[in-house]
This record gives sequence, C-alpha cells and structure tokens, in this order.
Amino acid sequence: MVVAHNEVRVADVGMYLDACPNCGGAISDHRLVKALPCTSCLPELGGEVGLEGVIKLMERLGTLKELRKLYEDDEEVKEMAKFFERCVGSKPWSIQVMWLRRLVRNASFAMIAPTGIGKTTFGLIVAIYYATKGFKSYIIVPTTMLALQIERKLKEYVEKSGSFDVKYVVIHSKIPKRERILREEALDDESGFHILVTTSRYLMRNYDKVLRHRFKFIFVDDVDAVLRGSKAVDLIIKLAGYEDSDIELALKALRLRMGAGTKEAEEDLSKIEEVLLSKRLKNDSVVVIASATGNPRGIRVKLFRELLGFDIGARPEFLRNVYDSFLIPLEGSGVEECVVDVVKRLGGGGLVYVPVDKGVEYAEHIADVLNRNGVRSEALHSKNVKVINEFIDGEVSVLVGVATYYGVLVRGIDLPEVIRYVVFVGVPRHKVPLRTTELGPRDVLRLLTVVRGIVKEREEREELDRLILLLRRRLTRAYPEALVKAREVLAGIRNAENALEKDLMRAYDKLRKYLARGDFIEELKRHSEVSVVEEGGSLYVLLPDVATYIQASGRTSRLFPGGISRGLSVVVVDDLRLLKGLESKAKWLVDGFEFKDLRATDLDKLTKEIDLDRELIKSLKSGLLSWSEIGKLGREFSQPTTILLVVESPNKARTIARFFGKPSLRDYGGLRVYEVSLGRYVLLITATGGHVFDIINRLTDLENVYGVAYEEVGSRFRFVPVYSSIKRCLKCGYQFTESADKCPICGSRMIRDARSVINSMRGIAYEVDEVLIGTDPDTEGEKIGYDIYALLRPYARSIKRVEFHEVTRKAILHALSTPRDLNLNLVRAQVVRRVEDRWLGFSLSYLLQTDFWRKYCRENRRLSSDPKCSEGFNRNLSAGRVQTPVLGWVVKHYEDYLSSRKKFLTLNLSGVHLSIPLPKDLEYISDSDVSRVLVRVLKIDESVEEVGPLPPYTTDTLLSDIASLLHIPVPQAMELLQDLFETGFITYHRTDSTRVSDTGISIAREYLNTTLGVDAVKYFTPRVWSHEGAHECIRPTRPADAETIFRLISEGVLEPTVKLSRKHLSIYNLVFNRFIASQSKPAIVKKQKALLEISIILNDGRDLKVSDTPIELEGIVEVVFDGFTKFYRYFKVSSPLREETYEVLKGDFKVVVRSTTQLLTQASLISRMKEEGIGRPSTYAKILETLFKRNYVIESRKRGYLIPTQLGTKVYYYLVDLFDPLVSESRTKELERKMDMVENGDVNYMDVLNELYDELRNHKLIKVLA
Repeated sequence: MVVAHNEVRVADVGMYLDACPNCGGAISDHRLVKALPCTSCLPELGGEVGLEGVIKLMERLGTLKELRKLYEDDEEVKEMAKFFERCVGSKPWSIQVMWLRRLVRNASFAMIAPTGIGKTTFGLIVAIYYATKGFKSYIIVPTTMLALQIERKLKEYVEKSGSFDVKYVVIHSKIPKRERILREEALDDESGFHILVTTSRYLMRNYDKVLRHRFKFIFVDDVDAVLRGSKAVDLIIKLAGYEDSDIELALKALRLRMGAGTKEAEEDLSKIEEVLLSKRLKNDSVVVIASATGNPRGIRVKLFRELLGFDIGARPEFLRNVYDSFLIPLEGSGVEECVVDVVKRLGGGGLVYVPVDKGVEYAEHIADVLNRNGVRSEALHSKNVKVINEFIDGEVSVLVGVATYYGVLVRGIDLPEVIRYVVFVGVPRHKVPLRTTELGPRDVLRLLTVVRGIVKEREEREELDRLILLLRRRLTRAYPEALVKAREVLAGIRNAENALEKDLMRAYDKLRKYLARGDFIEELKRHSEVSVVEEGGSLYVLLPDVATYIQASGRTSRLFPGGISRGLSVVVVDDLRLLKGLESKAKWLVDGFEFKDLRATDLDKLTKEIDLDRELIKSLKSGLLSWSEIGKLGREFSQPTTILLVVESPNKARTIARFFGKPSLRDYGGLRVYEVSLGRYVLLITATGGHVFDIINRLTDLENVYGVAYEEVGSRFRFVPVYSSIKRCLKCGYQFTESADKCPICGSRMIRDARSVINSMRGIAYEVDEVLIGTDPDTEGEKIGYDIYALLRPYARSIKRVEFHEVTRKAILHALSTPRDLNLNLVRAQVVRRVEDRWLGFSLSYLLQTDFWRKYCRENRRLSSDPKCSEGFNRNLSAGRVQTPVLGWVVKHYEDYLSSRKKFLTLNLSGVHLSIPLPKDLEYISDSDVSRVLVRVLKIDESVEEVGPLPPYTTDTLLSDIASLLHIPVPQAMELLQDLFETGFITYHRTDSTRVSDTGISIAREYLNTTLGVDAVKYFTPRVWSHEGAHECIRPTRPADAETIFRLISEGVLEPTVKLSRKHLSIYNLVFNRFIASQSKPAIVKKQKALLEISIILNDGRDLKVSDTPIELEGIVEVVFDGFTKFYRYFKVSSPLREETYEVLKGDFKVVVRSTTQLLTQASLISRMKEEGIGRPSTYAKILETLFKRNYVIESRKRGYLIPTQLGTKVYYYLVDLFDPLVSESRTKELERKMDMVENGDVNYMDVLNELYDELRNHKLIKVLA
C-alpha cells in the first residue's frame, strides 16, 4: 500500500497495476517513462544512470528480480557482438544484433533481410560461439560447393577468433574416401565435433546418425530442402528436440484450427496451444532458416509455426525497382524476331519467359532460336536445373522458361548479382478453353469472373458474385489432392461429394449455359482486356496473368544493402488487349505502375544503372566491398533499422504487412508478429487488439473514487487513474479488470489477460532498434499509444508515435519516415474524458441499478416475476454525460409527436409528393368523404441555376446516409467502416473534417481521366473544402469504384484481410461516389416555382379549398448539365407542371392523421448530435448502441423511427428530476469545450478534474474526500 501511495505521488497521468518490469507490482507512468522500476524496487534517483546503473543499485539493495534476466541477456548479446567483431573485423549490423537478441532468448526464426547482409556468415559465427560454450550446432546447406566454402570460412573464423578447441566436421561428396571415413567416425562419436556441416541430401539419407546428437543451434541454409517433403520438415523439428507425439499434437491443432467454429473446438485448440507453448518455452534448441523466400505449401510446413513459433515463406514481391516496358513488333517482323533483337541488344544475365500454354517445348524452341542467332541459351525446367550453375558462371547468357506462377524460372531462382533483365515472349496469360469439357477447377473460377463482367441481369450477377467469392475461398484453401479429385468431378468420372466439388459443379453448369449462347461468345470477343482465339477448331479465352508477371519481373530487382537493385522487364506484345488488361491489374498491386515503350527508352543509361547494381552486389557477396563503403560509390546507404510497429487491430497489422509481399510470421507467446524487409527498414508489425489497460473497477489498497486514486495538494486534489490489464473470458466474451482466475459472469477459467500481450511486446521491443506506435489518429488512439509507450519504455531503446489517416503502402512509408513524440495534451484530454465517464457513469448507473430499479419494479407489477426485481438490482441500466441528453431528445420528440397529431391531405402530383395540413374547419373530413382533388396551377416561374455538390463525408454525415439510404444500423455501420479503413479502402472514418489532401485530389483526377477520357475536363473541379487541421474527410484511397473493387477481389488481384460483404461494398460505393462528386463541376438545373390552389371535392359535390392562400411548390424539373450528379445526387427531379388544373383521383390521394413533429431516426439523431456539439465522431455509434442495448429505445420496423420504451422514459425523467444540471445539454457541451481546451493545452487537465469532482460531490454522487 505504501508502494502504491508512492507511485500515485509521482504519477503523471496514471498508475499501472502488475506492470513493474522488475517485481511485477504497481508502478507509475512517470517511472516507466524513465525506464525505471517502481519505487519499492528502487527509490527516486537524482539523475540518469542507465540500465547497468539501475541493475547495480538494485543488486546492492537486494531487490533485483526480473530485470536480472534482461541485463544478463544484454551482456550475452554484447559478448556475442564482440566475438562477431573478432571474426569479421567489424561490428554486427543492427539487424544482426536483433538476431543475436533472439538467440539469447532461445527464439527460432527465419532471417528476413536483403541479399548481401551476410546471413550465412552470421550462422557460422554463432555456431563457433556456441562451440566455445560447449554446445553443438548443425549447419545444413544445399550443395557440395557451399559446403566447401563454409569449410574454408569456418577455418578462417576459428583462427581469427582464437577458438582453436572448436571441432567441426564437414561432410560432402568431394571428400576422399579415407577422409570421409574419419569424418563419419567423428560424427558417430558424441565428443567428436562441435559443429556439423552437411548437405540436405546427406541429412535425408543419414538422419539416424544425425538425430543421435542434441543440437543447440540448427542453421538451415536451404529453404527449398525444407519444403521438399514432409520427411524433411519432420527431421528439422526432431533435430530441435521434439518427439513424434509433439508433431501429432501440433497436427491436431492445425486440423482444429482449419475446422474451428464450435466453442468446444476452440476450447480444445486453446488447451493444445497452451501445451505446445509450454513445450516451446522449455525447449532450448534454436532453428534459424537463413533464406525463407520459397513458397511453402501443405499442412506439414505449418508445423514450424505450431512448434517453433515462426512461419517460413516470406516474399517481398511488391518491393521492386523495375523498368516495365513493352515492345510491339514492327510491320513485317514477328514476336520471335523481336525477342532475338532485344536479347542481343541487352546481352547476358537475361531470363526469357514463354506463355504457359505453349509449354516447355516452346521454351526449348526459343532457346534454339537464340542459339542460332549467337546467344548462348538453355531452356530451364525441373529436369534441367543444372544449367543454373552454367548461367551463374556466365557459360550460358540467357535462361528460357515457362511463365507460370510456380515455375522454376519464376519462383525457384534468386540470383540478384546475375539476373539483369527479363523478356516475355508475348503477354503472360492463362489460357482457358471455352469447351467446358476441358475445364479444370481454377479454369472454372477464371472463366466465371470474366462471364460475370458480361452478364447484365442484376440478380444473376449477384448470384455469380456470391459463387465467385465462395469458390475463390475454397480453392485457396484446397490442397493439391483435393484439386485432382475435383478435376475428376468436372470430367464426369464421379459425382460431387464435398462442398468444393458441389460449388464447382454449380459454377460449371452456369458456364455451360452461357457458353452455349452465340451472342454471349460474341460479347466475350468484344471484351477490352481479354482475348478470344481459335485453335484447331476450338475457342480459348486468354486472360492476363498479373501474379506471374509481378513475380517473374521481380527476379531482376532484389533488396540489397544499397537499396533495391534496378531491373528491366520487356513484354514483346502479341495481343494489345492482354497488355492493357495486365497493366490495369498491375496498377492495383504496384504503386505508379506503367508500361513504357522500349523504343522511347534510353537503354544505354538504363543498362548502366542495372550493371552498377550487379557489380555492387557481387562485390558485397565476395567481400571485396564492405557495406559501409557503398556510400563512397555515390549510392545512398544506411544500415537497415529494425522497427516494431504497434497498431490496434490484427486486420490492420496484416494489411500493412501484406503491402510489402508475403510476410514472415512469428508467434511470441501467443502474440502474432509479422516481419518484412523494406531495405531501409526491417519491419515487425503487431497489434494490441484494442485497449490493453483500463481503469480498475474495484480498488481496495488505496483511497480512490471509482478506481481513480487521489492525494491532497494544498486546496485541491491530484487525481491519478489506476489501470489494470483487461481480461476477456473466451467462453462468454465478458471483459473485466479485476484480478481473477475465473470469469465473474460464467465462471469459465478460459481467460485471456492483455498483460500477456504486453509481456510479449516487451520481448519484441527488446529485440529492435525502435518502437513506433501507430494507433488510430485521435485522442483515444493517442491514449492507447501512451499506455503502450509507458509499458514498453523500459525495454525499448527508442519509442515514437507515427500517424496515418489511411492504410496504404504510401501512407505507411511516409509515417515510418516522419515519427513524432506522443502528444501529452491529447492523452490528458482522453484521461479527463475517461475519468468523467467513470465518475458520472458509475455513480448515476449505480443509482439506476438500485434505487430507480426498485421503484420501477414496485410501479410495474407485471415485472414481479423478473428475477432482477426480486434481487433489487439490474446491471443492464446505465447513464452517461452524452447518453442521457440524447435519450432525452428521443423521449421529447416522441412526446411532441403524440401531442401534435392532426389531419393532412397527401397526394401525388405528377410524381411530386405533397402533404398539406387541413385547416381546423376541415378536420371532420375523412378519406372516404373525398371523391377527388383538384389542383389548379395558377402561376409558374422557371429559372436555370447552378447547384453545387455536397462536401465529402464526415463521420456524422456518412452515418446518417448509411442509416437512411442503406438502412444499416449505425453501430453495425461503424464496424463495417472500421473494416474498410483497416483493409485500406477508405481513409480514417472518425473525423469531423471535410478537408481533401493533394492525394485525394489526385485520386479523383485519375478516376475521372480513366473513366471519362477526354470528357474528364468537363467534370473535374478540384476542391480542398477546408484548410483546417491535419485530419481529412472520409474518402477512397484508390481511384476505383465499388464495381472495380469487387472485380479485382473476384479475380484475386486484391485480397483484403477481411471478407468484404455486399454491405461493405454498398458503404464503399456511397463514400466513393460522394467524394468524386465533391471534386466535380456544379450541375446546371432548371427550377420551377409554382403557385397552387388545392380543393377537395366531396362525394356530395362540394368544392372546399384546403388553404386561403396559394400554396408554393418549388423543385428541380430538369438537369441541363449533369456535373457532379453523374456520381451522386442529393435532390429529386420532378416532372414539370403546366398552368392548368390537375385532377387527382382515388389512389393518388389520402386523408391521414399524423403528427406535425417528425420522429427521430438513427440518421437524424446522429445529425442532431453533430449540430448540438454533443458526442464525437468516435462515440456516435457507441451512444446509439447503448440506448438499444439498455432497452431504452426501440426502432420501428417499417420506417426506422426511434421510440422510447417505458423504461427509457422513466430513466430519463428520474435522472433529470434529480440531476438535471449534470445531464443537461448545456453542461455536456461545456464539458466538451473544456476537453477541447485540454487538447489544445489551454487549460490544466487537473483543474478540470477538480471541477468535475466538486460538481459531483455537491450532488452527493461521490464521496467527500478528506
């Protein structure tokens, strides 16, 4: 308790329970930010002493606990770094230091780093270091050549480090027989070696000999060997000390994860995960894979993640520096002649790709053509991989292969120092037969996406949409065996049995129906981005293969310490439509993608750039050039910085990671961390999952007001929120902050504590150079960021905040290069908001749950059987500063609605709906009394005017439109918007700004240019709308409408991290159209103003005027120039009236009783909150959700009107009668103003808290403090 008091005394904005990095006790943010333990572990210091000084002081005081491990790890890393320097003559890079930090914590991992960083060298030095400590290491290499090189390097490093006692055994096929016998004997001897080096082939043949040894360090320099089969995977895992039973348990976990859905399966999975994590923590062997750039497939490869905590298979596909070009054969020249000319002009180091449908035979033909024209070429395929060595040695100038995504020449070759350019013999494509009997499973999907773009009927398109998305999901998850069986079903060999096969047959039947129609085939032939060809009497459709193009052209451009190497790609065009289709798809994957005409290119200049990079890479790999010397050659150079980027949402983390290719994945104690290399940065990305700490509900050790501790300072108090980690029950979903070993609601012991997230993040923060906090760009995000900042600070060398208002590759890269400090004013404003919510909410809610509820039960006898009435307590009741006045609006509107009902005449006049209140003397008239209505148009005035567009959306206007136009409830709308933001489709959706950035304007310009061509100039009018603040409107992040987005998803070009539904796309469509309209010219419209005289003709013939004066009707009757209305229209166009009398007959008029007051809807309630300045963009949806959840408000089914329940009405008047000054609109607005002042630094947040306390104390809602 004394400790807690001391921490409260020094706290700035909070105290965290169980968060001291040394003893795990309570600690203030002040101490954490200074990277110090709590005052119990170490009294207040006079100045900075650093980690080593802190450790020594605690050692003397006898209080050193958990920080001892941090210090010991740090010392071991220093020792290993010095050893590394002795071996190579220079200090390890920061990325290598990160790897060392992982090793000292027994973490297995895949090395994600540019070519030339020295991954193999690192592995050798680590093995020698461990040998000096008495540990064994095993190095697995792909070839005898590499084994020989490693043997030489081991000798060199052993001598340089002075580690002459280290014994190493290198076994390969070039060893003389007698020497081989001696080395085999050393392998059989337990003490015969410290380091074993063999090829992967040797391991496969002699695994029984190798498995007899216990290895501390297993270094795999051949990822393809690991991926070659399930046996290799099992052997690697067994080398790390796991048993067959462990592998079986991990496979069970994988099967459960793939089929999880029931709570029982999830609980079983959670238990297995705990067992596997426990085994991993106990295991002291480390597996490091030096080059994880393959494409792992099959279930067994996933064992690495289950047992060793990391995934293999990272691919930086979208980091490229390729000059993408095209070449159209001149008249009289063919594609092959063009290829020969280009290859002869560019020289050696080339890869040539032939279309997949022409196969290996055509690749061999092209190789022959090149050879006949003086270019030494070889066709590369799985049976002829030996030519790769000839290519490396320069004996072969060009390799020719098939342009297929999983081909050897597309994925199985990574030679950044050799490959200079690629040439495509025709646009890379998929060739799909239009004869349905020849279709394979993936052909069905490809063809279905093309067909979908041609189908006009809306219902049929929507059915195809559902089928396409379902099939894509099933095919992505399907293993090769399942696809082979599915092909049998399509061929009619057997009937469909499982879901995949049944869906394929549904798609197949639809295709057969469409392709049997001649008009449909003609429509297909006119498609702008695919091509239909006839071969041997059969029709085929050719589809551009963007994935293969990106992957294959990327062979020319790889990460290395000097950046991203320059490369050239040339597509020799055989079909212009396919080239157009390829370019349009590639633009969505690669920023700024564009094909340039090779004939207009300065090839001399380009090839010089390409060749300079190859020389640099060769020099780096051979050791002739050190990394630091690259800068002397005029290349920008800096060591890769290791960064941990922390965001809130797992979806956002996954989206960011995938901007840079396929990320590597590591599991840190249950926390998922993605890792990618960006050249300048090695980026680790993880998510907190939202708030990790919250104000504790019950606190017994300290004087507090609802979890907010205090101390008296002069005439006022210092208030310090006390935070505890958020616990979540995995069974019922209940969240709480109290320490408990079971859920307070359902009693389940399956609880996930956010403290484990923080502990895992502390471990990652220790590994990297810098932590960047990328939480949402608002006050709530700043407060979450501050919590993370404080909790990680003792483990991090540097922590900064980054801000991005859209989740795009460009925005993330900009944010990484422009970090800032945490804004403490924003943090303090959020603390005020949270404390005020806690104090007012808890005190009022408690009165509602007890005093009000008992009275309510007594007044409503029908509730006598309700268990909550017998208990005298109802947990579901609540009140709040914003919630209560908003409830009041609903109540008052409903009361006004009931008290202001009268008769109206409603009629439809040429498409215009009129509603006229009847005068009192005509209120006796009913609908059945009227035979017809006469409308005399007395006068018409017409004018032509400009009508401007509305500004782009803010949170309130968007939520209002979603509710009124799409009929999606506001809370659900907010979730859908969150998905669209996190997956990178829209900018941040919690904003009250209409400002449009330069990026936004360029998106509108590009979209209009693409869709309207030369007519774009008639429509495009760039507007900023507002110059205030850094925030921006809600807008799309791409120049793509909803239809394009769906097409790209269905084609697999875009793969969102969240499954996008029709509702997602409807909301996106709204955002997109309103934004494009906001950047378009005003519309020119014809307006008509008419004076009407309306009479009711009764059944008895009487003619009664409904008004003594003419009724004025004004409306738009024609759009002269559509302007912005081409994309979004907020007004109706009515039929023009003439100066004559209109007769309105039964069916087109009604006499109805209704109110002069309109009931509120979700849309109008949001608008009212914005107008009145109550609530914020981040709280609009939460307030509505709470009103529904508490059963204070219900929604009418037909029109969506908000109606207060009896409970809601009683709650509102109970609160107003007792505490009107606290829950009034004016007080709520004043508090919002004060919080804005805190944000801007205009007022001390502690003064605002004291003011709040005084106010609540005067109303006897919180206790009087001593």
